[in-house]
Amino acid sequence: MSKQMDNLLISASAGSGKTYRLTTRFLYMVMGEGDPSRALALTFSKATAGEFLHSILKRLAAAADDASKCEELNKDIQKDFNGAENCTQEACRATLRKLVAQLHRLNLWTLDSFFNRALSVFPMEFGLAGGYTLLGDHEQEQVRHQVLGRLLRDVSQKEADRLAAHFCEAHKGKAQGSFYRTFADFVRDNHGVLMEVGDDDKWGSPEHLWSGACPYQELTQEELEREVRIIQREIDEVEHSASKKPLETLALFFSNWNPGEFPNNSTLVKTVLGNLPAFLKGVGDFTFRSNVHTFSTDAAKALGKCLSHALAHEFGKSLARTRGHVELLRAYENLYRREI
Repeated sequence: MSKQMDNLLISASAGSGKTYRLTTRFLYMVMGEGDPSRALALTFSKATAGEFLHSILKRLAAAADDASKCEELNKDIQKDFNGAENCTQEACRATLRKLVAQLHRLNLWTLDSFFNRALSVFPMEFGLAGGYTLLGDHEQEQVRHQVLGRLLRDVSQKEADRLAAHFCEAHKGKAQGSFYRTFADFVRDNHGVLMEVGDDDKWGSPEHLWSGACPYQELTQEELEREVRIIQREIDEVEHSASKKPLETLALFFSNWNPGEFPNNSTLVKTVLGNLPAFLKGVGDFTFRSNVHTFSTDAAKALGKCLSHALAHEFGKSLARTRGHVELLRAYENLYRREI
């Protein structure tokens, strides 16, 4: 049978049959004269690698023993390789014997073990002529604490204060327990992300979030006060008293607004945020307990501008925190590399 195989990307959710599809391609490749030791299968975990091998052997054994299972395997192969020659039960038995005899030569690896093997074969090419040790989870945890201890101990008092102040601000309202424990958890959860992204310029960079400028616009204090007055005037136009309360609450919030805060996620706030482009154009209404109020053009725009203003501040603070985070992580990474 022909062994011409094109590249294939399988993107699907868990449990949808990706492993089954891959084992079908593997079986097609090794049927006949194919050399199993020349195939390479990489997975994220040992469990998945074991599942892959188990599926291959189980399907081959079933096809070798049962004619209907052999026909089922042929149908699966035809789905990917239309026109492929049908395999026989005898061919399945021969392939099964070949695989079992070469189990020690099959290249079914986890990604970690594969790259560790590559490093062990070519240490000098990777700058590891002096030898290396692959750290396990426990060793990684020990090195992390060692590096964090040095990072916090070796900086100046001014830098330590700046580090603590910035980190506490970044976790305002969320950090619990000691600073060190929270900082250690932060590094553990985010250091891998830094390694994956790599490009520091992408952290906290609005141009990587939006194709143009940030779509939310900040207002001056004078502009914010003017928009709040427009909202307050609209309150008198609301016919149903129960519908006035959310509008009054929102107007009061922005009258005493502190930058960085965000209004409670009320039904009115959800309505404006869900239809922000329309509100900014002056079109919007609000339904409260089956009562519908259609806002005037000026009031709809005012609501849109106030919420856009709050969003701009919220994103601004988040981006600033993100830029601070990458500075902390990069300082840790530089020391971590020296340590290991």
